[in-house]
Amino acid sequence: MDAYKKIGEFLSAQKEAEKQGKHEFTCPLCGGRAKWVRYSPNDHLHVGCEKCEFYIME
Repeated sequence: MDAYKKIGEFLSAQKEAEKQGKHEFTCPLCGGRAKWVRYSPNDHLHVGCEKCEFYIME
């Protein structure tokens, strides 16, 4: 799978979880457990999957 497609799918799943008020969601890449957090000082997003170790940090 193309890297940009992976990022898009992962962030789409994170945004849906955020809309639902959840900080955990199912990773669309491997089915594992993913978590996200926004740091209040700069509102940057940190999101990652424990199983496939796919991580994104702003």
